[in-house]
Amino acid sequence: YFDNAPPGGMRVRNFGRVTAHFVRSGRTADEAIAARLARLGRAARNWAVVSSDREVQAAARGAQARVIPSDAFARLLAETLETESAPDKEEDIHLDADEIDEWMALFGGEDA
Repeated sequence: YFDNAPPGGMRVRNFGRVTAHFVRSGRTADEAIAARLARLGRAARNWAVVSSDREVQAAARGAQARVIPSDAFARLLAETLETESAPDKEEDIHLDADEIDEWMALFGGEDA
């Protein structure tokens, strides 16, 4: 969930298995995350919330969702991409610097 969706822009965008929700002004991404966790109810314990924001982490813990700090998620993603093999291709696929910067900006890494 990201704040300040551009007017007329897409509110939901898929990046493979990751779905990004862009929240329009008048509501914050933090509020949208809390509302989503509330809608999930007991099923929230099956979800992970990636955020380094303490209030978002507290809401996630309160809903019994798993909390993953943004920098830990970025490391996990990088490690997974380094070790994952592509059985249908001869060489591994690696993200270039621009792609890594885009992911870091989306998930709020330390250098974003």
